[in-house]
Amino acid sequence: MSDLATMLWKEAAEFVAGARALRFSAVIVVFLGVMPALTGVRSSTAAALQSVGYVLITSVFVTAQSAPELILRERSGHSLETLLATRLPDRAIFAGKVLSGAAVGYLMAMATLAIQLVAWALRTHGWNWLGLSDAAGRWFVLGGPAVLATYLATVGTIVAMRVGDQRSAYLVTIVSLAVLALPLLLHVVTVTTSASGLRSLVLGLAVVDAVLLAVGVRLFRRERLILYLQE
Repeated sequence: MSDLATMLWKEAAEFVAGARALRFSAVIVVFLGVMPALTGVRSSTAAALQSVGYVLITSVFVTAQSAPELILRERSGHSLETLLATRLPDRAIFAGKVLSGAAVGYLMAMATLAIQLVAWALRTHGWNWLGLSDAAGRWFVLGGPAVLATYLATVGTIVAMRVGDQRSAYLVTIVSLAVLALPLLLHVVTVTTSASGLRSLVLGLAVVDAVLLAVGVRLFRRERLILYLQE
């Protein structure tokens, strides 16, 4: 745990120091945070649906951008080789990268939600909990960004190990969402909008995240990555 904590502290410090990543996240958060209050929607139900959608979009875009960048920034600065030469075990390096990327996406999604609540209150001169007003909404608003961010952070980290271009890594990470959508499109999985249905969806995606993360940790080998970086 101490090795993982060291990685998380390192990644947090580097993210805060990275002006580009912070600017991108701030623009997304502010823009999607004020959107529900500017669209002219008066129904609280419609506003709640918009709120949930924008929170999920924030999680997707920020994570897909940030997770690969955590690797690519070190690759371009040739500091990734230094990290791989440390005593930190492979699992701590990989898990630290994934959890850092997921944390950025989730925290930015929650920041978007907070701005939405304030913006809606200022517009209507009254408080509205939007997507948090019922149990189903809370499962989706609070749990959805977490499982999506973890999935995208895992995929983005794996992709960035092999793809050296930020745009390509971002696009591949975004496209990977089709894998999650496929069972729904093929009607293999049916989801209801009830609290139990959304809870099952979030927990199911959490299981997918855990399996994908375990596979990524098992496949990550610094020796092979070092050889690839030297090519």
